[in-house]
Amino acid sequence: MVHWALTNKGSKAVALIEPFTSGWRVLLYDMMLLAFIAALWQANGAALLDALRNSVQNLALLLALVGGIGIDYSVGG
Repeated sequence: MVHWALTNKGSKAVALIEPFTSGWRVLLYDMMLLAFIAALWQANGAALLDALRNSVQNLALLLALVGGIGIDYSVGG
């Protein structure tokens, strides 16, 4: 849903994401980010921020995913 809203700029049309295009790549980033956050939530419950603060590895992965999505959007794919 987030990917559709951002890539379609609010258009009501269904997004057609062809393999190996920029939209496909960003969709993969979005799925990895959501899976990572869901895994942290399952492992730590409400202490999600503590899991990021206490683990450099978790924080680095989160920043890498968010940075990758941001760079991909900013350069236009």
